[in-house]
Amino acid sequence: MNLALPARVPRRDRHPVLGEGSALAIAGTRVELRTDQPFALAPFLAAHRHFHAGGGDETLRVNILAGGKHSDTPRIQFPDLEPAEVQGLIDRGTDGRFEYLHARDGNVFLYRDRLLDLTPALVQHPEGCDVMEPRLLGSYLELLLLNAALERAPGLAAAHAGVVAHAGHAALVCGESGAGKTTLTLALLRQGCAYLSDEVALVDRDTGMVAAYPRSLGIRSGGLALLGHMPLGSGAFQATSLTGDRKWYADPAAAAPAGVCHRAGLRHLWFLTGFGSEPRITESDPWQAAQRFARALRHVRERGMHRMWTAVEMVRRCRARDVVAGPPEATAHALMQLMEEEGGYRIP
Repeated sequence: MNLALPARVPRRDRHPVLGEGSALAIAGTRVELRTDQPFALAPFLAAHRHFHAGGGDETLRVNILAGGKHSDTPRIQFPDLEPAEVQGLIDRGTDGRFEYLHARDGNVFLYRDRLLDLTPALVQHPEGCDVMEPRLLGSYLELLLLNAALERAPGLAAAHAGVVAHAGHAALVCGESGAGKTTLTLALLRQGCAYLSDEVALVDRDTGMVAAYPRSLGIRSGGLALLGHMPLGSGAFQATSLTGDRKWYADPAAAAPAGVCHRAGLRHLWFLTGFGSEPRITESDPWQAAQRFARALRHVRERGMHRMWTAVEMVRRCRARDVVAGPPEATAHALMQLMEEEGGYRIP
């Protein structure tokens, strides 16, 4: 394998000037961000405008160097973590985003981005983690912060899904990248659902409660075309998503008339399985649903049957269905009817 290696990492930075930072709350962890280049973090902070920092039990300090000599290779630093702990945030095994390549000089570690086939993507060393593509700074920062927060919240499981709520019940919209999760999520918001997330479902393993991950809605231009006229609000902007492509990001407060819901009880699980001229919704086989949900789980260390049993417990709490999506508005209307027909008790 022929790798384009970065220049040798210096032993010490020359005291970069870090400005006053921003504080976010991610999965119960207070994250304090400081940077030497506020412009580089502007899209990330705009997308996380609803992550209001609270009084969490854990605090994580993060420095972002993106100016001067770091303009072309931004650096993420975790001043309170040991190098081995940072390595654990990056290397999540065969299910993680990053693939370990090799070490150099004993303390410099190179990683490939499996999703984007980018080599090298991250370079970890004693002074921090260098992002080899500046456009991916926000995406990689979010991945590492979510991993760090979930390390501190072992009771939470994270799944790749859109999440909406209606009458106190949460519905997870699961599917591969490009399956139409965000498009359907937006259509459900139009139908009166409240917003929790368009990408990450945080589920309490013990109670089945789903916590909000209220990042700005990220939608591709094609999804907007399917929805017709969709007001994204004056604060909409384009940025690189977690999956490395460009999306439009909209403030949920502008896109969701019912607003942002902070938590709701898991009740519905919908798997997007294809597209058709009209929506077709059928009951899922419980075992197949558990297998699909296990594949949707992210940022967890469980392997094999441990992950599978986590998925089984989640599926047992809800009604699972396969959804062949028709036009977004028609599909959302049919799903809303199901939610209202099934009703059920309100989970406090």
